[in-house]
Amino acid sequence: MKMRTKRRHHNYRCVYNHQLSLVLEAAFAEFKENFSEQGGSLNSAFDSVMQLGDSYRHFKKYAMRFVVAH
Repeated sequence: MKMRTKRRHHNYRCVYNHQLSLVLEAAFAEFKENFSEQGGSLNSAFDSVMQLGDSYRHFKKYAMRFVVAH
């Protein structure tokens, strides 16, 4: 594999990791807010937990469109 291609793949991974961290931080902040509003226990905050998982799944689905096939 050429060095230019390796560098490009590395850059894609760095961008993906940065975007993933931003999305997860925002989703977790929203989760904490909803969790405290819904009583602070996992039994009553099931919807908040599901929204947190959905945020990650939506981001992963969006990001997979840009994956470089080897």
